[in-house]
Amino acid sequence: MKRLILFLILVSILPQLPTVAARRPNVILMMADDCGYEALACNGGTTYETPTFDRIASAGMRFTQCYSQPVCTPSRVKIMTGQSNARNYVAFGVLREGEVTFGNVLKAAGYKTCVTGKWQLSGNAGKKIRTGLKTPSSGPRASVFSSGKDGEVGDVGSIVDAAGYSQTKNEPLEARGGFQTGPMGMWWQDCGFDESCMWAYAHYLQPKDLEHYRNSSKLKKGKSSSRFWKPSIIENGQYRPTTEADFGPDIYTDFILDFIERNQDEPFFVYYPMALTHAPFVPTPHSKGFTSRDKFASNRKYFGDMVRYSGHLMGRIIGKLEEIGIAEETLVIFTCDNGTGRGVESWMGDRLVMGGKAFPIDAGTHVPMIATWKGTIEPGSVCHDLVEFSDFMPTLAELGHAKVPTDRVLDGRSFLPQLKGQKGNPRDSVVVHYDKDPRSATPKFRRVRFAFDGRHKLYLDGRMIDVPNDYLEQAPLDMKQATTATLNAWARLQSALATLPAWSPDNSSFKGKPSKDFQKLLDVHAKVMETRRTK
Repeated sequence: MKRLILFLILVSILPQLPTVAARRPNVILMMADDCGYEALACNGGTTYETPTFDRIASAGMRFTQCYSQPVCTPSRVKIMTGQSNARNYVAFGVLREGEVTFGNVLKAAGYKTCVTGKWQLSGNAGKKIRTGLKTPSSGPRASVFSSGKDGEVGDVGSIVDAAGYSQTKNEPLEARGGFQTGPMGMWWQDCGFDESCMWAYAHYLQPKDLEHYRNSSKLKKGKSSSRFWKPSIIENGQYRPTTEADFGPDIYTDFILDFIERNQDEPFFVYYPMALTHAPFVPTPHSKGFTSRDKFASNRKYFGDMVRYSGHLMGRIIGKLEEIGIAEETLVIFTCDNGTGRGVESWMGDRLVMGGKAFPIDAGTHVPMIATWKGTIEPGSVCHDLVEFSDFMPTLAELGHAKVPTDRVLDGRSFLPQLKGQKGNPRDSVVVHYDKDPRSATPKFRRVRFAFDGRHKLYLDGRMIDVPNDYLEQAPLDMKQATTATLNAWARLQSALATLPAWSPDNSSFKGKPSKDFQKLLDVHAKVMETRRTK
């Protein structure tokens, strides 16, 4: 009887006992360089075999409507900050000082953080030297986040101290890993990353390290550093010597695997802006019959090998998660920063897709996106909702129970519900603001802004494109003869454009004609299609 009474007492109080909070998921975000939607077989591409990507997609979720910026730095700024380029993009190769990234946000929430691969956001760092930067205890960034209780993860003090913000000019260079900081850009430490293994542009290196690298490299004259074979590497602030047998993407990935191993018991965030598949097009360790000379040349025949090897690296990372038993606690996302490099010819059945990097057409902004999260994402699922790069910041913040900046407009919306198989709050349209060189009087590429609903694209200048029937955007719709449905789409897209600050882009230097590079794309496309028709 006593045992029964004790049992009933225990049962009655168990619901009142405090429960241990579930561990927040780890996040690994991989972003390939210059790899459009058409490059993956699982997306309908028919030029390249991508077995690992296909397998991962079948075990996870494939997104069919993910859109980036047309070129690299604009995409990197947008994906990291959750803002349209209309609000915070200042120059190519620059992340404006004072920006708050998803690295800052997740670090402030208690995540261990790591970045590896390609940066390209430090501006003139190393070219125009100034002193190192010191973490402020107060100042303009003090109101960036909603403050919590003192000592709470995510309160203002924690964020300023943990995120490594930089503003004043007092700290010696040695305290910043020997780096020199340029007038506008930001280093990865400024962006909340604890550990790093980065491809080093020549001006990232100290003079003695640059001399060592160049003396031991077979790069052609005028080439400053390699991201692939015999790569120039900065690992946690220190120059890492390499050999001709070393392949950069393997080094970056090995660093991630080690980081995962060491931090498997805590929530972690890995951001992997990859070197692959950017030119030069080189053989990978899985390529056949290549020579030492091929490693330092460029041949488009290797593009497919580079795409496949990107999938191989994603497979290695997922394999590591499964090996140590944390695949069910880790979301892994793969996407790309923009369309495939110009000059690369790919096919999706009978549709020719010329590499559209730097152009606002579908081939320049439509990118792959695959997500895997064992036990959470339904295997083999496909999401047709629109996703743009500003959506990653709020998604990762929601996932990590982190606070986003409150002193600025964020343009993204979370797609976390979709990852979990829920409806969520899908977009009606994506909005792309593109001005690669805002300070130039004669830009190389047109300055444009458009809203796109998955079919219709409305430009700020009034052009309306029916994209699936006009991928090269050579036949704008005559709105005087538009159907009611098209007019309704125009009204919705016009409202989407109006969400961004007013803008009057100057394209006068083009004199009403396509840019030289885009005209070349049109000419090559026409020539390839004519050759195909006459065979």
